[in-house]
Amino acid sequence: MNDLRLGWRNLWRNPTRTIISATAITLSFAALLTTFGVSDASYDQMLDAAVKTAGGSVLVHARGWHRSRAGDLLLEEPARIAAIAHELPFVRHTIPRIIVQGLLSSPSGAASVRLLGVDAKAETPLLDLAPFVAEGSFLAARDADPLVVGHKLAAKLGLELGDRAVITCADPKGELARALFHVSGILRPNSGLDEGVAFTSLPAAAQVVNAGRRRTEIGLVLTDDARRDEVARALRAELQHSRSPVEVLTWDQALPELLGAIRADKSFAWLFGLVVFVIMAFGIANTFLMSVLERVRELGLLSALGVTPARTARLVFAETAVLTLFSVALGYLIALSLHFYLSRWGIDLAGLSGMEVEMAGVMVQDLRLRSVIDPVRWVAGGAGVVAIVVLSACYPALRAARLDPVQAMRTYE
Repeated sequence: MNDLRLGWRNLWRNPTRTIISATAITLSFAALLTTFGVSDASYDQMLDAAVKTAGGSVLVHARGWHRSRAGDLLLEEPARIAAIAHELPFVRHTIPRIIVQGLLSSPSGAASVRLLGVDAKAETPLLDLAPFVAEGSFLAARDADPLVVGHKLAAKLGLELGDRAVITCADPKGELARALFHVSGILRPNSGLDEGVAFTSLPAAAQVVNAGRRRTEIGLVLTDDARRDEVARALRAELQHSRSPVEVLTWDQALPELLGAIRADKSFAWLFGLVVFVIMAFGIANTFLMSVLERVRELGLLSALGVTPARTARLVFAETAVLTLFSVALGYLIALSLHFYLSRWGIDLAGLSGMEVEMAGVMVQDLRLRSVIDPVRWVAGGAGVVAIVVLSACYPALRAARLDPVQAMRTYE
């Protein structure tokens, strides 16, 4: 306790040096914690976007569809599969879809599109598209042959509300099928909709490819996405004796490239933390070494008065410990303040950039810079900073302990 008291007093003998050192530690540590909070929040956003991109936490298709996307691979018993899935724990909703790959043409041109036949009400628990509609509506019940397109696709094909467009595709028998649609909705420019995607109602899509009651995909929305592997295994076991073979995939199996992007982002966050640690270590080591060199005569006088080298080293460590604990506490306070602001209000990245936001065709409903606290990372970060700052003071402490009292007394400050 006496060493800590002396360390505190010694720090303020040179307030300028102390303030600079404390500021460097505090701001570096606060930046590190804020990076942790923002990166963890971005992981949550990316995971949520991944589920929306894939169409659910767990996906059911006819066996081989995910690899080939063949139009003749349809689920023969979608109602039965949905009923079985509903009985499983953690399953909140099931969403049937028909996915048609074809050519959408208008008098102004043509473009390859992935036409999604969906039930607007069934899709809402996963992704509510209605708020993104700039003109018209999203698959209103009164529309017999609706077509909802993104702003990019509408501009490319010269489509306006009420215009006609024709989809040309192959039906399950491999024969050419064509169907006429009327544009019933155009999404906002910043909706994030890929220009290669369009939406229609489930009955209209089924009629295009003569699917009847068959469906291309059933997406499962879970109460907890972390349980997706468990749910997928249970569903595979239940469907293994189905009359027609099916495949059950989790979103990360369906979109491995997005999982790779999340892992890469995590690795970058840890690399950034390591860089901050290294910079902090060298900066603090340099500060305390200069502190020792500036006080050679003083430390030599202490040795001449009988202070042991071990006690001299302890005094240097005490100064380091007091400065570090004070700076870390202040860093926590600043980081928590930033976390409170970001978690409550966030920063609207789309509004700041003024650019369209796309993530693999997903409607990003809340593209804000936010923060969440992972207690383990925040505590580990604090412990790591304390450890690395104390270790960075080892050489200055050793240098102080090895001073020759006679030579040190001849040094002028």
